[in-house]
Amino acid sequence: MKALYGLLVFGLLISSLQVSAKLNDIAMTLSEQPAMFANQSPLKVTSAQQAAQKVTSRYGGKVLKVRKKKVNGGPGYKVKLLKDNGEIISVTVNATSGRVKGN
Repeated sequence: MKALYGLLVFGLLISSLQVSAKLNDIAMTLSEQPAMFANQSPLKVTSAQQAAQKVTSRYGGKVLKVRKKKVNGGPGYKVKLLKDNGEIISVTVNATSGRVKGN
């Protein structure tokens, strides 16, 4: 009976050490996350409204639609615009650089 009790205590001790090690791994991973994102550039365009404003300041006209879209592998927006001359164009805005590109 004492041997069984000893094995039970030993098993509980091993289990608690494994849980403690796993929690330590998780804490290390979480503490490293800010460093993983430190090299990313802050966004110059942070909303659909800002993207629409950049496009209308360059082309004039009326914004028909804005949606999020990857631009050059990064965050960005696609803006559909009705120009003053009646032409409908689509323009992309790179959220990281703020660059506007279209026809």
